[in-house]
Amino acid sequence: MKIPLTVCLMALSITIFSQQSSLSFSNDFKIAEKEYHDQTVTHAVYHNNNFYTVTNSSVGLGKWLFTKLYDMQYAVTISMYDRDMNLIKETKLDNGDKNFGPLIPELLFFNKKLYLAYFKTDNKSSFNLYLSAIDDKQLTAGDPKKICTIEQENVGIFKLESVISGGLIYFATSPDNSKLLVACKSSPNKLQTFILDKDLNVIKKAATPSGFSSFDIPSAVVTNDDKVCMIITSEQETKLICFNSDGRKTETRFNPIGNLTPYNTKAKVSKDGASIFIYSTASLTGTKNPWCMGLITAQLNCSTLKPDKPKAYEFSAEFIQDLCEKGAGGKHKKYYLMYNFLPDLIELDNGTIAITGSPTASGTSTSTSAPNMNGQTSTVSTSVTEVGPVLVFYPSVEGNTFETVVVPRKIVFTKTASSGSGAIQVVQSPSVSYSSTGYFADKIGNEIVIVYSDNTENLNSDGKLITTKKAGDLALAEALISSDKKLSYRKMIKDDLPGRSTYYLGSVVPSSSNSIIFPIGKEGMGFNARKTFYTNWCFLEIKK
Repeated sequence: MKIPLTVCLMALSITIFSQQSSLSFSNDFKIAEKEYHDQTVTHAVYHNNNFYTVTNSSVGLGKWLFTKLYDMQYAVTISMYDRDMNLIKETKLDNGDKNFGPLIPELLFFNKKLYLAYFKTDNKSSFNLYLSAIDDKQLTAGDPKKICTIEQENVGIFKLESVISGGLIYFATSPDNSKLLVACKSSPNKLQTFILDKDLNVIKKAATPSGFSSFDIPSAVVTNDDKVCMIITSEQETKLICFNSDGRKTETRFNPIGNLTPYNTKAKVSKDGASIFIYSTASLTGTKNPWCMGLITAQLNCSTLKPDKPKAYEFSAEFIQDLCEKGAGGKHKKYYLMYNFLPDLIELDNGTIAITGSPTASGTSTSTSAPNMNGQTSTVSTSVTEVGPVLVFYPSVEGNTFETVVVPRKIVFTKTASSGSGAIQVVQSPSVSYSSTGYFADKIGNEIVIVYSDNTENLNSDGKLITTKKAGDLALAEALISSDKKLSYRKMIKDDLPGRSTYYLGSVVPSSSNSIIFPIGKEGMGFNARKTFYTNWCFLEIKK
């Protein structure tokens, strides 16, 4: 139910109420962000009614085709804003000199304090990770603590993005928010972990070979009593590498089960801290196809750091077809193929486990344009992103069987970019943001409330799926999954703001408040296609 509002011309903060959630807005502002620099909004932390953010300068890329990783050097600025993004104070580190890089800095928040993670290098083969506490009044940085050194080849422009966004460092906090875990890919086959307290003292540290020539860290957790579990993936397999409080290591292969092989695997500490949930989407064993064919779960005992026997939940062909017809995939020849997704786990008050996710796929194609008046052609790069429904799975304790709730939607975004028409044609594939297609799910006792983006026509349809093709057509919606595992309702929380702005639910910022905070904005067009223009903050609260 909507509550009538009186809104003044000065765009004072307003609040919209739905059955389970309430949403308020900051006053209007306008901040433009570009990929990898000037990220004032997406790098923000909300603390004591202020926004704190770290930004890095752009890199002079006059001869960008010849740019290498260690040419990426930045100046770093720490800023404090009020709730409406009016600047209160800012500090330039190292007097504004470009002494930082090659990775971009990150502002962390744990134990009700701010910390800056940044990188520096003095050679062309490695760089160092540092952490400093930040005074939230003066914006001064405390004494830096060198955490680890990362060996990295000085790659060229076409491999830069894979390094910058490649997850070389993984941060996680303990459930009581008193410890910070830093997991570091210090070399192509070496893994290091550090557990730090609020003063950045290293409580525990460990190092181990990964066993792979190359690997990723998609998930890691630390318990309140200093136990660590990390998910390590490679092209060959998935492993769990764990360290007990005394530093003893256990290593377990997360093997395929029948037709299912782990694909996107994550870990989460249970509410009572006695175990760690391991949960994963799964692809078809023996293939390299990314299609989602089921789920795999396991539970790791924190006293032994060894998992129980994993349980598999294979999707039938009929089930996959049903989900694909609701936006979760498509048909290739005579087969329905379901997109994969990043799973999340919710532990309900009665101990029931729910796994949520939204199937997503993206791809890029290259073509040649039609000749212009001079008979010249150009290279055209097209990026497409498809996002499906929000899914809630309730896997049985015994394995094999599960219940499912589907919140239907389908989103298809397309972007193109063109090269020049000269002899040498270079075009960078346009990026398509997933942020506007995100969702947030939380429990209310044994119910689940989901806040997500969808178009109003689809919300009002009687079963026919309406595809969204523009981010500006998305509205904020709420769905409630009842304790008997049924979709109680789905409805719009509020109409689009003037100008058809977009809710960036995938850009939730860390916060010391009870609110879930994310920005509103618009994607740039034409020459500003790689920019996002943010206009408001949203403050979402779930009634519990």
